[in-house]
Amino acid sequence: GALLDHMSKASGFGGGDLAAPNVRVHSAALAQDNGGSDTVTFQMNVRPSLLNGMGSMHGGAQATLVDTLTTVALMAVEATKQAQSGAETLQLSATASVSLVVEFLAAGRPDAPLFLECSVDRAGKRLAFLGAVLYHMDQGTGKRTVVARGRHVKNVAKQGAFSVPRQALRSGVDAARKRAPTETVGHSKL
Repeated sequence: GALLDHMSKASGFGGGDLAAPNVRVHSAALAQDNGGSDTVTFQMNVRPSLLNGMGSMHGGAQATLVDTLTTVALMAVEATKQAQSGAETLQLSATASVSLVVEFLAAGRPDAPLFLECSVDRAGKRLAFLGAVLYHMDQGTGKRTVVARGRHVKNVAKQGAFSVPRQALRSGVDAARKRAPTETVGHSKL
């Protein structure tokens, strides 16, 4: 919530359709909670401005989401781990993309919510390996239709990092919960 808001304002990302409040946190979990990668799942509506000439979600919009939201997930995991260790001021790394690969597998439909499950598969001192799965979920059966898969490698630099008071992030999370009371952040420790 708070990091997504910050990224949206800082970069002008998405002009509203690819940013908060249209894109919101659906759930989050650390690897210790789920036995695998650290994950943050976002949910959004595919708005008409994001459609290509064939009426499905434009591939460029999907790639932009993979790029930006895997970065937000990385920063959220980094901030959470520092906060859990008791840090009052969080040092968020400066990052730059090294590689971004997106495979487009099915049409992103405007008539169904789109989920974006972003994973932090490995984060070292210099590189972070991130993943994303974009999917629609059938409300009746719970079956996923994968729209795209992405792999994102980021250079992580402690120099150029920026500091965020822990309380500022907490205030942002509280504000996001008030803005969207249906958000599911409950099972997360992020």
